[in-house]
Amino acid sequence: MTVKLLSVLLLVTLLTLSLPATVFATDVEEVDLPEVRLDGGFVNKIVPLMEGKSKIIVDYTKFIITMDTDIREGDGMLVEGAFVDVRADRHHGKLLATRITVLAEATDELRFEGGKITALDLDMGTVVVEGTKLFITADTVLDEGLMVGDFVKVRADRMDHKLIATEIRLIGVGSVLEE
Repeated sequence: MTVKLLSVLLLVTLLTLSLPATVFATDVEEVDLPEVRLDGGFVNKIVPLMEGKSKIIVDYTKFIITMDTDIREGDGMLVEGAFVDVRADRHHGKLLATRITVLAEATDELRFEGGKITALDLDMGTVVVEGTKLFITADTVLDEGLMVGDFVKVRADRMDHKLIATEIRLIGVGSVLEE
């Protein structure tokens, strides 16, 4: 009798352990993801989509424009080559633009009267000033000794959706601007 009881208990235990556990999500908490901000970038491409939507590519980041996107064209039109700020929310793996502000119309020349270098790679021929990536060529007039943190005056030409620096001049070292 004891052997039968132990056999039954062992069988019940094995069956219980082998059953897959089912989990039901009853209290799923929504997570607020931070707003995505792209401060100052060039519109590389605008692609019309179906159902009143468009895709815009700014500095190689894709955003979806919907009927709810607040487009502010105070300083120029939203066209390829325009310099813009973008605010967006994440939604199912995509970036939905909530606001696009045109900061400068599409031109072939860009000028910074004073910007801080945030990244510099002379071997790769790139410099980032105030979040804007510039390419350095053999023709670029470049002050010697530039370092991350320096303040510079920049002139650049837009070619093939890239900014090619024509001149980068030092106007301040670190956090000190020269008079």
